[in-house]
Formats: sequence, structure tokens, C-alpha cells
Amino acid sequence: LVITFLRGKGGVGATSLAVNTAVALTSSRTYRVTLLDLNLEFGNAAMLMDLRPAATLADLAEMPEIDDKAVELATAHHASGVDLVSGADLPQRAELVTIATVQKTLDRLRASSDYVIVDAPPTFSQIVLAALDASEVACVVTAPHLASLRATADILDVLVKLQFPRDRVLLLLDRTSQRGLENDEIGAFFKRRPDLVVPYAPAFDDAADAGQPLVTTVGTDLAAAAVIRELAAKVANLARSRTAPA
Repeated sequence: LVITFLRGKGGVGATSLAVNTAVALTSSRTYRVTLLDLNLEFGNAAMLMDLRPAATLADLAEMPEIDDKAVELATAHHASGVDLVSGADLPQRAELVTIATVQKTLDRLRASSDYVIVDAPPTFSQIVLAALDASEVACVVTAPHLASLRATADILDVLVKLQFPRDRVLLLLDRTSQRGLENDEIGAFFKRRPDLVVPYAPAFDDAADAGQPLVTTVGTDLAAAAVIRELAAKVANLARSRTAPA
């Protein structure tokens, strides 16, 4: 089951939410979870998990065949149980990653994982569209500031035009700072309430600097960690409901 995290602009905490959601899903050791970082030029997922992948999607693109062995070479294993596949080791190598590379890698990851969490960049490139085509759920992350809200409105509009089912889109409000518009104002802006509000927590930044996902950090902000676990349960339930037999 593929769950893609989208954002209209950078700085809204989408990568942190994607990483922590992936880790939260593995907390029971029941699910096999892989995080696919499609921020090809400047991906941060590996840094947030203190991982140093030996190979990336750019390396897979240069291989004659993307089979299970090749994908395993590009997979970094986190202590939480989450596997990570990164985009490129250098920005200039990002152009090596093609739509076919992403599609073939996703096919392999879907076969070996219960959930594939995709962290997408703020663009609707053909590579991101390929990930969306394979996705059961789209998580759209926004922040409580006008520039982010406007970009998010554009993201939601594009999803409608792509005919991505509305009931499979989760709107996530990440309060990345203490300031910003109130929840009611944001609900009025979108004419819908956010499906989940992640409270402001300095612990997110501290966890990022330490390379430890918030949900694994001792002494973490309990309210923020609880919301992350709620998010993981919500996306998992929604994804499963979309594939359950009628």
C-alpha cells in the first residue's frame, strides 16, 4: 500500500511527518515499511534517520536491471525496522532517475513491503505523478501561513483535476511555529477542516538535528508523538479500506 506525502512548498515539515509516520507504523513490528525519498536533489530523509545509504535511485537507474537484489543494494535499514531508499547522493545525479526507475522500484518495494511511504518534492513532475498513480492515499501537508495555504490550495486543485479520489486525500496541518493563522481560519480558507493538526513542538527540530525520529526519542514531546501515532493509524486504516474486498 503506497502513501504519498505532498507539499506545495518547502519548510512545512512534510519529510519529518513522512519519516515519523513510517517509524510509527513499524512500532508494533507487525508491518514491513519502506520510505522512498523522491526529493531527488536535496532529500533529507536519510539525515533525519542518521542513515548513509550505500546506493540510491540514481545508482539503480544505471543498472541493467532493477531486480530485488539491486533494490536491496539501494536500501538502508534503520534500527526502528524502517527501510529507506533515497533519490540521489549528489544533486547533479538526480537527472539520472527516470519515470521507469521509479515505477520499477515501486513495484519491487510494494512486493516486499506492507506500506511504502513516499516523500515527494513540491512539484508535480512526471516522477511524482508516477508515485501518485500507485498511491492509495495522498497526505497533503500545509503550514498555518498564507503562502503555504495558497500553495496547498493549488495542490488540492491539481489532485481534483487528476481525478485522485477526494476521500483518499488527507489534509494535514503542521504547526511548525508558534505563530500563524488559527485552525478555524484555516478551515474557512479550505472550506474544510484539516484531517489532523500536528501541534507545534520544538522537539521535532531537536530530533532532526540528532538524526532520531521524534517517535523514537526518549523524553519526547508526548502530545506531538501521540498525534504522529494517530496519523500512522489513520493513513493505514484509510489505505487498507481502499483495498478491502466489497
